[in-house]
Amino acid sequence: MSLIGTPAPALAAGPVPAASLVAAPGEPPRDSVLMFVASWCAPCLAELARFEALEAAARPRRLLIVALDEGARSTEMTRRFDGRQKLAISPREAWELLRRASAGRAAGLPYAVMTDETGRPCALRDRGLSEAELRTMAAACKG
Repeated sequence: MSLIGTPAPALAAGPVPAASLVAAPGEPPRDSVLMFVASWCAPCLAELARFEALEAAARPRRLLIVALDEGARSTEMTRRFDGRQKLAISPREAWELLRRASAGRAAGLPYAVMTDETGRPCALRDRGLSEAELRTMAAACKG
């Protein structure tokens, strides 16, 4: 069985309900960059502070926050982001998505996965993102 099954539907312009992006539990959305973050991860918080610049650099892919924890600290961490910037799945589903999208290689946070037009992971990043790194990931996804 392949790492990723049936391609997810196209991204909508509005909010990002998980059902519209994820074909099945553990399936990443297509043409996206998934930023896996947790409230206890200091580098993740620094990465989120630069979200707007990273979001611009990721275009035309959508940059999506995937929270690996819940509760007051996680809610506070993502409060300023709207529904179009977050993947609405539970922490259990987020951990499963991370496991599948990284093929079990994610060793720490922050972690990012870029997907192609079919929803297959095409570039992985196991350290914080930068605008230059997003361009490098996009180039890797073309080849």
